[in-house]
Amino acid sequence: MMSVPLVCHPEATSNAVRGLRVSLQAPAAGGLALCYELDADLQQLNIPPPAAARFADALWRHTCFELFVAATGDETAYREFHFSPSLAWAAYQFTDYRSGMTPLRLATVPLVRVAPESLTVNVLL
Repeated sequence: MMSVPLVCHPEATSNAVRGLRVSLQAPAAGGLALCYELDADLQQLNIPPPAAARFADALWRHTCFELFVAATGDETAYREFHFSPSLAWAAYQFTDYRSGMTPLRLATVPLVRVAPESLTVNVLL
């Protein structure tokens, strides 16, 4: 299992977030398993309520977790994934940085669990 430390955007001004832990696993059956665990004062955040799982554009403008994946040796093409606590998700293929965007359809949708002092989003791709 690989774990990634919290990296805050330089323009972030909220003190509501105390930490973020992201773990990534490659199951033997293939694909990726991600777990995002946000330690925060959830009352200070704009977290959308759970709804029906669906594809939705522009999740990056709201509360969501992101994943960027590129193939080894390919310096320009990448895939971008967004996962919202509302169960909405988005996935895109890019040919270069922010260009050549094509929506991707996922075989499975994220599983979301909200705890009192943390927000946990589990994703299986």
